[in-house]
Amino acid sequence: SITREEMAVLIVRAFEYYKGVKASNNGSNFSDGNKISGWAKEYVDAAVSAKIMEGVGGNLFNPLSNATRAE
Repeated sequence: SITREEMAVLIVRAFEYYKGVKASNNGSNFSDGNKISGWAKEYVDAAVSAKIMEGVGGNLFNPLSNATRAE
């Protein structure tokens, strides 16, 4: 199992490695943003900014829930 915030970190790090550049970080504002771990915030913001990931609806990201196969 992998959480949504862990998935964001892995995806953005792979993107940085492959492309050699960082995705832009615009500071996404989810109502549950305070639940995103400090080490993952930058990566969640970058994944959302790059349109690699999105919230789950209701302005929520659900950072600690397990990611599904579809996600």
